[in-house]
Amino acid sequence: MKTGTTIRNRAARLAVAALALAAASAACRMDLVKARLAPPELGEFVAYRIGLDELSVGNPVPAYPVGTVLRYTLDGSDPGANAAMLGVGVTIAPVTEQATLRVVASLAGFEDSAVATSVAADLVMTLSTPDLDKLVRGYTTIYLMSLFTGYPDGTVIRYTLDGTEPDETSAGVTKDDDSIYANGPVTMKARAYCAGCRASAVASKFFDD
Repeated sequence: MKTGTTIRNRAARLAVAALALAAASAACRMDLVKARLAPPELGEFVAYRIGLDELSVGNPVPAYPVGTVLRYTLDGSDPGANAAMLGVGVTIAPVTEQATLRVVASLAGFEDSAVATSVAADLVMTLSTPDLDKLVRGYTTIYLMSLFTGYPDGTVIRYTLDGTEPDETSAGVTKDDDSIYANGPVTMKARAYCAGCRASAVASKFFDD
């Protein structure tokens, strides 16, 4: 009788030990499951720098824990551990109109985020080509009839009257200007510029006397 009781007691102790071992094993497995970082929100911190084919970081997502590293590629591949790092003040160059920015967030103890993707060309607006057909010539004056319709505030249309290509240093007019002085036959070339936008293509028009 005593032997049977001893066997039952041992069996009970073994069952309790097995349950404790199973619980510890489950806890260990839970410890091995890493939380996954959220993917970067590219729209919140990627901005185009006017006049330069570059992207620069303005404000990374603040929700990441301290120590989080953002890595990126521009060739369409997934950024790995050896990819270049992205951070506040970091500039990526060069960036073409077709460049695809791919970014992943990493932090020790966490699973890497999903890869976030953004096409560089989608980050900026390219200004439309100035419609020089709207301009009217009157003796020594070219009137800027509705030339700025559809352009954002702050747009400057830079021009030349000698047939050369206009650039950021050329003479410019804004929506507050109503005319340009032009004596004799001239070939006007014009291009639109605005901070935060990609400059337009060059328009050209010949004005006779």
